[in-house]
Amino acid sequence: MVGCLRQSLDHRSGLSTNGILPLSLLPAAAAIDRIRNDGAALIAHALRTYRQMLHPRWLRPHALHSLLVRGILTTADHRASAGLAAAPVLPARDYTWLVDQIATLRGHPMSLYDHQTRSAQTRGNVVLIAPTGSGKTEAALCWAFGMPAQPVPRLFYALPFQASMNAMYTRLTSYIPDSVGLQHGRALQALYRLFMETDGSSLGAWQQARDQHERTALNYFPVRVCSPYQLLKAVYRLRGYEALLSDCIGGAFILDEIHAYEPARLALILRLVAYLRAQYHARFFVMSATFPRLIHTVLYDALGSATAIRATDDLFQAFQRHRLRLMDGALEHPTIFCQIVARAQSGESVLVCCNTVGRAQMLWQMLRQELGAAATVELLHSRLNGRDRLAREERVQRLCGLNSMARAPIVVVATQVVEVSLNIDLDTIFTDPAPLEALIQRFGRVNRNRRLPLTDVHVCREPIPEQNLRPYDTRLLHGTLAVLEPQQGQPIDEAAVSDWLDALY
Repeated sequence: MVGCLRQSLDHRSGLSTNGILPLSLLPAAAAIDRIRNDGAALIAHALRTYRQMLHPRWLRPHALHSLLVRGILTTADHRASAGLAAAPVLPARDYTWLVDQIATLRGHPMSLYDHQTRSAQTRGNVVLIAPTGSGKTEAALCWAFGMPAQPVPRLFYALPFQASMNAMYTRLTSYIPDSVGLQHGRALQALYRLFMETDGSSLGAWQQARDQHERTALNYFPVRVCSPYQLLKAVYRLRGYEALLSDCIGGAFILDEIHAYEPARLALILRLVAYLRAQYHARFFVMSATFPRLIHTVLYDALGSATAIRATDDLFQAFQRHRLRLMDGALEHPTIFCQIVARAQSGESVLVCCNTVGRAQMLWQMLRQELGAAATVELLHSRLNGRDRLAREERVQRLCGLNSMARAPIVVVATQVVEVSLNIDLDTIFTDPAPLEALIQRFGRVNRNRRLPLTDVHVCREPIPEQNLRPYDTRLLHGTLAVLEPQQGQPIDEAAVSDWLDALY
């Protein structure tokens, strides 16, 4: 019967005509004889080998080595099939070359703050707390390039939102040309839009974007801007996980604004941090303007050990830019809405921050109808398609970017996407109630470059849903308002924010 099955399979597949023969089985008599004479010894040997393989001292190093070898071979095979030349390598120079490069792009010398210098001089894991707009990104890059004797093989810059990833990709590409990849669900569209600006030809831009996208998928670039979820694919053993993990060996990881993740997702990210640190000798730079002590505790557990770097008290004092205004009612309340309109009509740039896409769309429509041609009204949220989102981000950057030379009256109506890494600088903000750490990030988009004296930041006391509807726990909203109430009308002391967070949590 076995012979018939083999003949049937060969007839259907045609394997033998291509030189592929099926495995041959021992004749029945020989198999029975072998079991009688050596069966017990063979079984004992197999069980002994199996027990050895289950022992952690055998399993972990061998499994890890096998995984890495497979990942490296897979990467080499795919790159060779794609016809790629040798991958670019990050320069084996100290961080001063990066400082010089940034200074050249800005057109003036760059003086490092104390927290940036200390970051450059630290070798292991770092947790940085510094005010928004005080150069946390530059501090992280100085840390990554702080060891010229051991240049970093790979640099991963992880961010929570696609808008912030696109902005950071553009920023890093200007610092380190031809060495940065962008990886998220809409990266291809984002790259196409960027190349359209320089190429002008839709076909040429598409070819460049597709080439860049494919190279990033092959782990070609030494610097990668991505979300932590791209890295989490590896621990779930999704397709290509061996190549991704082999790319993480000895890598430097920058995690920006980890407060933006939901608790369950943050727990996954921190377990990934612990795994990569322990198994792949990765090191991490975690930074934020706000760190509740609760997050501090679990973060240090994941990092094992880390150097805490905090901006100086003088710097926190120098970055005192905002005065708190708590307001009764919601953004659409006539009194508050009229204030927004009046600010825009007087020539100011105004940020209106909503907690949900639906509310943002409603406020956008109301403001467009009211303002007409008096001011530009832009809408930013996560549901926009890639083309519209990139076009709107570009218009916002042009009219109220950090170093914009074409500032004009504008109202930016946005959701949480505005909280992280968009280098914009508006004159004031009106926002829905939100957890304290989210509010601090929203405030960081206002008077970012200290162009103005103290600027009012307006927080509405409503709406707060009766039930725990997304995106925020109502207890956090009530708690935040209670913590902020004593600060009504006062300048916001960013050095005290950590204490406020501890009181809240």
